[in-house]
Amino acid sequence: MVFISVSRTQIDLKFYGFFIFLHGINIFLRFIMLAPTIYYQNYATLHNDVINDNLLLHNGTYDPTIVTGERLANRWGVFGFFWNLTIWIPYIWLLPPFHLPIIVGDILITVYIARVAEYQSGYVPTEKRACSDMSTFYDQRPLGTNESFFAAAARLNATVTTPTKMCKNFVEERQYGISIVPSFFHALMAFFGIVTFVGCIPIAKQQFVKVLHTIKACTMFLWGCIIYLPMGAVMLVPFILHTIPVFVFRICLPKKVKVPVRTARRYAVKTTLGAEQKTEIALKGLKTQLFNKDTIRRYQGTDGEPTQLAQFLGIYDMLMMVTQHLHYADVLSLSSVSKSVRNSVLPYDDLHRRLNLFKQYTCRGGGAKTPCSYKT
Repeated sequence: MVFISVSRTQIDLKFYGFFIFLHGINIFLRFIMLAPTIYYQNYATLHNDVINDNLLLHNGTYDPTIVTGERLANRWGVFGFFWNLTIWIPYIWLLPPFHLPIIVGDILITVYIARVAEYQSGYVPTEKRACSDMSTFYDQRPLGTNESFFAAAARLNATVTTPTKMCKNFVEERQYGISIVPSFFHALMAFFGIVTFVGCIPIAKQQFVKVLHTIKACTMFLWGCIIYLPMGAVMLVPFILHTIPVFVFRICLPKKVKVPVRTARRYAVKTTLGAEQKTEIALKGLKTQLFNKDTIRRYQGTDGEPTQLAQFLGIYDMLMMVTQHLHYADVLSLSSVSKSVRNSVLPYDDLHRRLNLFKQYTCRGGGAKTPCSYKT
């Protein structure tokens, strides 16, 4: 059974191209029918207007079949034209078997125009040559009248014409309706449509499952969008709260307000960047001092044993006042006695201060040390 179903599917797929070819023929026929259908509709409208505008032609003097036939021809001629004009574009996209509603419309047009042709066969000759035969007009005269329907229509027409020309116009209308445009081509399109519909049903059954899966996936996607829509709205609130102040500041506020704010912002940004750079440099130097073993450290004297003089000179304020008036050699002598004095006056970790003090206390100018102080 599986082998039979697979083989049948392959056969259906082979014929699917043929069905699409027939569908393309229908598209082409529907397009070329637009212009000729206008002629048929114009003939039917003209003849129907002549009958409706003249009481003699529709009051029962002549065969009522003429009135009914021309009214139906006008109605279905107009409907057929607008039907083909409206359906032509959608028909391109409606592949078999989804074109069934259009095929039903073609069948209706075919049936009713064939019915119109049946009505017209009772009062319209089959060929134009019959219009040149006067016996045609004599045979159509009702009892008690002196002229046939074509003679009366030619006389009562808006532009007076001859009965022969009026007869030929009716013959052309009937020929358009039967063989040239609506009846024949609509019947052909309806036939091709039925063939493609019946042939594509097995393929459509297989594709229907895939279509259901596609519809299910689209439905789940839309349902997910509906569920996550409130979450998206909540996540959109911070963005809106951030965007509104920026929009108000940049567009709505005057320049008198924006300039000071921008200046303060630049100052804060630059200050922060400078602090970051200084902190980074300081941390890098500290890391070098702590972890680099090859660093050459400054000389540090031994602790030694403090004396009474060193303890006395341990008062930093007094020592600083004293050392400001001493010479460098005296400071060295004093520092050899008190390490605290040396670290206060000549700190080992501040080379810049050591250089200033060295230049100040080794000045040979004598007297006060102020003129010899080193300024940077």
